[in-house]
Amino acid sequence: MKSIYTKNINLKVSQTLLSLELENYQKLNIQKHVISMSVCVIGDAFVDILTPINNLIKGGVTINDRIKICTGGTANVAIWLSRLGIKTAFVGQVGSDIFGKYFKEILKKENVEDLTIVDISSETGVCISLIEENERSFIVKRGANDTWNTDMLNIIDRICQYKVIYTTAYSLVNRRNKKMLEAILSSAKGKDCEIWFNLASHNIVKQYKEEITNFINNFADNLVMNADEAKILTGNSVNPMGILNKHVKNIIITMGKNGCLIYSQNVDNAIHIPACKIKDVIDVTGAGDAFISGFLAGYIRGCSIEKCGQMGNELASKVIQKIGAV
Repeated sequence: MKSIYTKNINLKVSQTLLSLELENYQKLNIQKHVISMSVCVIGDAFVDILTPINNLIKGGVTINDRIKICTGGTANVAIWLSRLGIKTAFVGQVGSDIFGKYFKEILKKENVEDLTIVDISSETGVCISLIEENERSFIVKRGANDTWNTDMLNIIDRICQYKVIYTTAYSLVNRRNKKMLEAILSSAKGKDCEIWFNLASHNIVKQYKEEITNFINNFADNLVMNADEAKILTGNSVNPMGILNKHVKNIIITMGKNGCLIYSQNVDNAIHIPACKIKDVIDVTGAGDAFISGFLAGYIRGCSIEKCGQMGNELASKVIQKIGAV
């Protein structure tokens, strides 16, 4: 499911996580250069329209004051990281329209460096989310997300100033986008940037397994996936140890209510981090984005891999107890 942005921000969550890790950071006496690490997120830019459809009057007019317009896509990772005190940028593409203007305004408001390209020939991607009780249906127009402009290649040097680059398999679906992303990451690898790659969706992995495998071999330093994606990638096994090599340092597998598994070159066995106990799950939209944001916030601060997993689980647990991803 795709992530969304709502205006109702649980600031206590961000502040609690941040203060916790800053305290841990000081105890570990991490070298000063670690804190200067930063993240550039590359991916889809969406504006989401959340529409509850309970008591819908078919063929008539339904008055609904709960409709929300919000940002979505991979940018939510950049937004969460910025809230957690990490210097962050977002690279994607929007159209020259009111939705594109809104998207860019949110990035500015959230203190995310805006490296989005505005394409006058495309329209901003839009996702209409129809919400009925615990079910959601989506109507999606990818728009500018499928027509990356070559102007994106002109900001490679700016992108490479960020030490960590996060992207997803969604950006490999379009051949043109894939070539541009590979050009960007080739330059980034040459400048010792660290690449985090999220497999994004089990259907994407199934359909583009060969392309994704090649991409991992050529670019990925760290992988993020859920259990279903891991089984498809490895061949009916959740154990991805065979992927760990001199290039891939860490593999994180999210497992919903069962927490997460972490495979690392520095650890002989998989580390299981249990999920946080919560009362009710309201909306799992954006749980994956929240998890990796919490995880990366800890990772960049030099926390142990176990603490990173705990941060990811904690942030994800807060997000799924309300409607909206951030």
